[in-house]
Amino acid sequence: MASVVARTFSVDVTPPIGGYMCGGLHTEPAIGVESWLSLRGLILDQNNRRYILASIEYTYLVGRSYARMINTLSTAGQTSPDCVTLHAVHTHDAPLINEEAHTYVEKTVPGVHNEAYFSDVLKRTGEAIDKELQKKGTEVGGTCFASAAVQKFASSRRILDENDQCQVRWSVCRDPAVRNAPEGVIDPLLDQIIFYDTAGEPFTCLSFYACHPQVSDGRRLWSGDTVGVALDLFEQTYPDVFPIYFTGCAGDITAGKYTTLNRPRNRLLLGLRLFDGMAAAFEKARPEPLHRIDWRDHQFDMPLCETQYEIEHYRAILDDAEATSNVKYKAAIKYHKLKEQMDTYPYRLSRLSLDDKHILFLPAEMCIPYQLFAKAQCRGELAVAAYGDSFLNYIATDEAFNQGGYEVNPAWTEVGKGNEARIMEAIKQIL
Repeated sequence: MASVVARTFSVDVTPPIGGYMCGGLHTEPAIGVESWLSLRGLILDQNNRRYILASIEYTYLVGRSYARMINTLSTAGQTSPDCVTLHAVHTHDAPLINEEAHTYVEKTVPGVHNEAYFSDVLKRTGEAIDKELQKKGTEVGGTCFASAAVQKFASSRRILDENDQCQVRWSVCRDPAVRNAPEGVIDPLLDQIIFYDTAGEPFTCLSFYACHPQVSDGRRLWSGDTVGVALDLFEQTYPDVFPIYFTGCAGDITAGKYTTLNRPRNRLLLGLRLFDGMAAAFEKARPEPLHRIDWRDHQFDMPLCETQYEIEHYRAILDDAEATSNVKYKAAIKYHKLKEQMDTYPYRLSRLSLDDKHILFLPAEMCIPYQLFAKAQCRGELAVAAYGDSFLNYIATDEAFNQGGYEVNPAWTEVGKGNEARIMEAIKQIL
């Protein structure tokens, strides 16, 4: 076996105070910082091939903005872009960067895209990778796949009434009847892949969990929310282990069953529960020899659904001085698609295999049935990360369109009914 060498890197991506949060979907700017936001990555080398896996504490990276970050990672890492994957954690008190849409919003909402900040993030990311590549790196002596259930965190956002129609259980839910409904279909497991050095000591840990991570957003503070709490506790508990967190297919999964209206308490309590799941998985892990790395990357053209209105409707919203930044942002997404006459968009998925341990990397805001399907198809053990390039927004199942709900709202999805089989076939093929 040719040796596998690993390196990790981290970049502080906390924006300046006064910036727009969640790409303007939060209409008031940030007034402070609750916890720093990070981009964390792992670089793997074997047989003159290099792979880079990265996670950023952003809401979304979209289109050109996502491509710029991928190009930064691949150029600095001296590897091909199709050997690089990047995923947003999807916290909401964080940046959402979508330059195509923000170009149109910027005309009446100056500063909704902070190019100086984002360019600096790209620059410092490249510098961080270059610095790590100057180092020897850590020879991988083994890996482990471990899982543990996260207690009282995830719950389905899709609550069906007696007519099989969807009621929405938000991350902070004010309707007791909806909040107290059964947990619903979730993936209860937090999965980990841990890397060990040749002495058998763990040095980095990748965690994957499928739930919207925000339970305290809307307080005008840049914040890693529950993920920030969990990562901080993990680093304090295991100071020699570098943690990276990925959010799975969480499009229709929130913590709404287990939150209260006390947002600061939600962050701490559910952040602790998330850490407890991470620690439980980590404590049961034991290294196994690593013999082989395999990487596959595939993309196809996803048909885009029709927009609700003609381009003039969205242009009028963008020109309306009274319209708020969140309304303008949603209009700008549709305006850009119509203006550029976009009928399809690349749907990219990748798979990293470490012997019989696998990671599936997906774009956008996938719903949980896709993750459960992938795990059922996989020979071996599988962790899933979603929220890659998030141009497509929500990607629901065909059944969801019959039931209604937030995930199939035309304002929030570019993938219409009839694409479920296409996506599942692509998942089957890459696994």
